[in-house]
Amino acid sequence: MPLHRLAMIGIIVVLLTTVACGGGGSAVPNSPGTGATSAPTQVPVAQSLPPVSAGGITANLTVTANGTLAAQATTTNPSGITALALRRPQAAVTGSPLLYITFTSSNTTITQIGGSFTLASVPTQPVFLAFWNPANGEWDSASTVAATVATVASVTTATFATITLNPQVAANPNAYFALYTSSGALPTPTPSPTATPTTVAGNFVDTACAQAIASGQDGSVANVASTFFTTIIPAAHTICLSAWDLSNDIDTALEAAARNGASVTVITPFSENSSNATDLAAIMAAGGNVKTEYTGSSHGSATPGPHIAFQQSPMDIHAKFALVDGIAYTDGHNWFTTDVVMRDKNAADFAAIQADLTTFPTPPASGNTTSFTTDKQVSLMNESLYLQQTAIPGLTSSANEYDFITESFNPNPSGNEYNDDVYDGMCHVSALAAQPTMHVMVEEFSGYSSAAQTALQSLILRDPNAFVHTESAGGLEKISMIRSTVGGMPSSAWFGSSNATTTDLFDWGMNISDTGMLSALQGYFDAEFSSTSSIPTAAPGTTPAPCASFHP
Repeated sequence: MPLHRLAMIGIIVVLLTTVACGGGGSAVPNSPGTGATSAPTQVPVAQSLPPVSAGGITANLTVTANGTLAAQATTTNPSGITALALRRPQAAVTGSPLLYITFTSSNTTITQIGGSFTLASVPTQPVFLAFWNPANGEWDSASTVAATVATVASVTTATFATITLNPQVAANPNAYFALYTSSGALPTPTPSPTATPTTVAGNFVDTACAQAIASGQDGSVANVASTFFTTIIPAAHTICLSAWDLSNDIDTALEAAARNGASVTVITPFSENSSNATDLAAIMAAGGNVKTEYTGSSHGSATPGPHIAFQQSPMDIHAKFALVDGIAYTDGHNWFTTDVVMRDKNAADFAAIQADLTTFPTPPASGNTTSFTTDKQVSLMNESLYLQQTAIPGLTSSANEYDFITESFNPNPSGNEYNDDVYDGMCHVSALAAQPTMHVMVEEFSGYSSAAQTALQSLILRDPNAFVHTESAGGLEKISMIRSTVGGMPSSAWFGSSNATTTDLFDWGMNISDTGMLSALQGYFDAEFSSTSSIPTAAPGTTPAPCASFHP
């Protein structure tokens, strides 16, 4: 199966000593910028471009490319390109774009970029670079580490050392970069470098994640709902838990457990440190331990200590896993009391989760051979197969219902990743002659690429019984499921933590047939769907594109 894990070269961001003015705010006027052209070249070589500027910001850039490039700066979003949006976690990331750079050429590939930006005012947040990725129709991180801007006297300059782009960016005719301030970098488009996992030496050595499996593993799954937070975690002796963005609900439970003397280890990705720092500090203050998983060549300037260690990994962990007193638990969201929290008493699944939390293998471990996986793209492949083999054959009447819910959504029909197949399956459901009822729910529709918005609106155009809703309250479970009657009990489902996007991550997904779990998924979905609003309809006369074929 085509699982793409492109290596991401480590990025070093350097700050030049600068002279700066006082005052805050990052707003800049919407004025056009000046243009510049590089010297032509036949092979990829470093080229220094003349300065370009807009809105009081000046960029002095060096690019490595194999052809002539013209550069233009502006403070407005380039025409035809989705505006830079600060994505997940929605509630934790703030900031704004400062400057857009458009490179124009003919079939030229940009392999590296670097340089300095003299800013119009002192930024109130760290400064990052992003690039427009046409392969997935979104802005992605070029620099995953911020330029920490210092100010001296009257000038503020952020300088980025050479950044190797992976994937490389093609200017044919245009390539787009954006300078922005934010509390955290945009997601990276592909996994960071594959490496043998190593733990940075320090005083804290994780033992909680290596806990022994409990007896009585019978292969069953069950929803433990709020008892996970009120009873299971606070009363536990040994806890190892991972999360992308920690919720207050799980923080409270973990702190209670640590204060009660439990051995607690919490694992989060280094890329999300800015949003998790306060929560992690509170957990450590209560006596818990933190393992920060990082994918680059360095974990930054932080040092290990009595309650913190650093673990190198081939890619970020987005999965919500927990091993508690020898039993495995999973969640598809970020450990909220309103989530569906699943207890999984399958020994193979426990072993797969434990491998991910202790050794971060490449590729991620597999659980039971029928459904459970801890690799995002394999998880999405399973969701696609669920659509093809269970949902589509089972939806034979307008009285049937198909439900889909996810946070991030970005189909890319020209790609070869399984998030595309998931949308292709939804497309084929909407095109069924039976016209079953479709209830689709996504997060922050307005922040999606134009391609994603068009795809979702096409479901409504094909099926008059299709209803697509959106919410921006801060995250959702990820579910595909079918029901024989509208609003009735689901007959089967796919459930996981894998968003319908390209980047591979440590994630999970599995097929669900347990009636208790199906009832819990039904309750969650119906409660969320009833509290959300419909997406905007397509323009009158719009015709949806034909559904693409499934990938081989």
